[in-house]
Amino acid sequence: MPFKQHDVAVHIQALALVEEGISVNRVMQITGLARRTIFDLKKRARERGYNPTLSRALKMEYVEDAPRSGRPKVVTEEQRETLLAHVRSSREGREKSTEELGWLIGVSARTALRTLQEAGMSKQKPTWKPGLTQEMREARYHFAMRYKDWQLEDWKTVIWSDETSIVLGHR
Repeated sequence: MPFKQHDVAVHIQALALVEEGISVNRVMQITGLARRTIFDLKKRARERGYNPTLSRALKMEYVEDAPRSGRPKVVTEEQRETLLAHVRSSREGREKSTEELGWLIGVSARTALRTLQEAGMSKQKPTWKPGLTQEMREARYHFAMRYKDWQLEDWKTVIWSDETSIVLGHR
């Protein structure tokens, strides 16, 4: 079950209501806190120095949640914003690898990828293709006009090397 964290204001409200003599069931309805949470709040406040017989003032330190345990975050909020701004700013930034982006902010490529995924970004293949210039169009037209009357036997002697490397004298 995921950890549900409530606002400090809700904690203060619940503790104040309990201290005023409101029933725990009613406090649960008002605040949405669980019974166990309300009793834990009351216990923790007393352990932290709250004594309603001396003073009924509730201080933040009585009800604040303790810092969560676990490994600290590697990426600071500033680094995160720098990374996202760099990716969002230009096409050049979007085309960089996570390794390059990680190096930019001083984290690993995996951490950079995780940061981008948390921001809702994912890998995308570019959807555009470069257009033809007017010179390219004219060259293609002249080529087509020059060889429009060739037969199949003529084309069998042509080697197209746009995607293949050719070494003459070999298979």
